[in-house]
Amino acid sequence: MHIIAINKNGVVVGTRCIGKGNLSSVTVNLEEIALFITTYRANGAIIAHNHPCGSCKPSSNDIISNEKLENNFNFVNCKLINNVIVGIDGIFSIKDNCIKRTFIENEEYYSGAINE
Repeated sequence: MHIIAINKNGVVVGTRCIGKGNLSSVTVNLEEIALFITTYRANGAIIAHNHPCGSCKPSSNDIISNEKLENNFNFVNCKLINNVIVGIDGIFSIKDNCIKRTFIENEEYYSGAINE
């Protein structure tokens, strides 16, 4: 799980890996996140994590964690701009409650990334 801190002008002022997990979960420290936000004086932040073996759609734990993160951010006067999940099928925005990018099979081939 990563966090991207953004200042009042929309400029990225810091990034950090805030948690590493296994195939089914990641543990984060809310105090560490609050310290990161205050250290960089972030007005907003984006959280991103992956579902390495599954869909980008959020689990019930993702939704609960998002609410906890929003409360933690509000406590330090920072807005959680978005929380995105990357899965094998695409990228999901919890804020917008939809898939923002769909991955297709053999995408490298269609994009011209593979040279034959």
